[in-house]
Amino acid sequence: MSTQSHGVPLRIYRASGRGFAWSAAWVATLGLGIAFAIATGIAVAIAWWLVVPALIVTFALVAIGALLVAVAPSAPLWARMTLVVLLGHLLLNYGFANAVLAIGPVRAPLSELVLVIALVGSGVYLLRAGAQCVPATMWLFLAWLTFVLGMHVPRGFARYGIVALRDALPTVQMLYLLPGFVIAHMAMRHADGARWTRRFVLIVGVCIAVYGLAYPLQKTLLGYSPRVTGMQQAVPLVGYFASWPQVALTGICGVLLWGWARPEQDSLLFKALRAVLITAFGISFLFVQSRGGYVTAIALLVLLLLIGDQARTAGRLALAGVFGVVLLFGVSTLGLELRGRVGNVTLESAIDHLTTLSGRADSSSDFQGAAGGIVQRRMWREQSLRLWRTDLETTVFGIGYGQPLTNFTVGGTEGGSIIVREPHNSYVTILTRLGVTGIVFMLLLHGMAFGTALRLYRKACRYGDRPLAAMALGTAVYFVCNYLNAIGQPNFENPHFAVPYFFLAGVTFSLWRSYESTRFSKSRSAQSSKDVLCLHCYGVNGSAKRITRYKKRANK
Repeated sequence: MSTQSHGVPLRIYRASGRGFAWSAAWVATLGLGIAFAIATGIAVAIAWWLVVPALIVTFALVAIGALLVAVAPSAPLWARMTLVVLLGHLLLNYGFANAVLAIGPVRAPLSELVLVIALVGSGVYLLRAGAQCVPATMWLFLAWLTFVLGMHVPRGFARYGIVALRDALPTVQMLYLLPGFVIAHMAMRHADGARWTRRFVLIVGVCIAVYGLAYPLQKTLLGYSPRVTGMQQAVPLVGYFASWPQVALTGICGVLLWGWARPEQDSLLFKALRAVLITAFGISFLFVQSRGGYVTAIALLVLLLLIGDQARTAGRLALAGVFGVVLLFGVSTLGLELRGRVGNVTLESAIDHLTTLSGRADSSSDFQGAAGGIVQRRMWREQSLRLWRTDLETTVFGIGYGQPLTNFTVGGTEGGSIIVREPHNSYVTILTRLGVTGIVFMLLLHGMAFGTALRLYRKACRYGDRPLAAMALGTAVYFVCNYLNAIGQPNFENPHFAVPYFFLAGVTFSLWRSYESTRFSKSRSAQSSKDVLCLHCYGVNGSAKRITRYKKRANK
């Protein structure tokens, strides 16, 4: 038996009392953990429908606490608050989007309150770091946003009241571009920046994978969840999966890219972890039953095949799709009754659901409502476009905020009704509310964000920085999910879609800016570029052994 404990004789270590104190602490912690696990198991066995929702809420709170404590501990508080908002939108989506801070009769959305704080923090940072780090194109877009809000908000508020401010919030949320840019700029220049990124991505991925598996308990979650009162209605905080087709597909691609970017982590443990995460994302994706999700999955497969160097990743994504089809076929063959969002989770149901994109469904099908929704959305779009074509001013600059774009109503709180204000097509909404100028600026931004992500991916691949390339390509995958889903959903009007998208667009612009400036300022040689990017990947404090191994792989 060793007589040393970190260079201290064991008898001296025990005599000091520290060994006993640490032992007692570990024993107490282990005992409390075992007691909690036993109590939780008994409670779940007796009344799981009461305990499981509470456990999920507790898990979410613990995840948020871990995010505040573990991720970017040396970053300013406003940056950590922004990351928490980002996690809330990605995880709790519609429920978190309705979270507000009530001050008397005024209800201020939580996302916008944090955005104000983040904009102030970003401004202070840019004053110190120099505003020239922000590209001119971003300043131009922010100036356009200021012009649009100044033009339409006062007029809409005078005519329609506070509802005009509600309609203007999607435009305000575009300002998350700037905090995203600044936070990435800080991370790229901080010794722990790479660790910030890895921790945050890990927390988000694990939380989404675990929460997605709770979809079969959705009705229970909605019934027992605490409620938040938004600007129009009171909704449960926990139990919504509105963004799941996008986050699940991005999660699957992200895990596959993780294996491609870190081939040295090829142990059995990491392979098993990746398989578990992909399975969790895939199961939740199948239960959510999204027509747009099926189409997007095919589009992502094509994207991975077209960009080059990702044939193996595309093959694995296709293999995951084949596994999902086999799983659905097995469920159909065994006659199992698994209920998804709109019907039974079977292969026949998936095919029938996909065919409703034509606007027709069999009279005996579970998807008649889904087919009717396609026809209904066409009517909404026609109504919106008629408003857009009212006169020359509305055609060029849009109708502004306050006027609903449809006359369709749904049930609200206390037996009332609320109007579905958007036609479930973000491109039509932007064109109607902001005119030709608005749709041109938005399409330019989308093209720039996606193009920058692809450029960053290709340059990072050229210089051997696979982790950075994987991050860029994963971001591009998320962008494509948003672009396609916006054809049939109000993606850029809902905060749980818009906030993560514009934040990641800002991150993408910042990574490209930092990449280019670092590459050319340090050295024009390819090897020096690899060294600098290696430090970006592993952090300035990364071990020499890991950096040497990385550079050897990059030189192959």
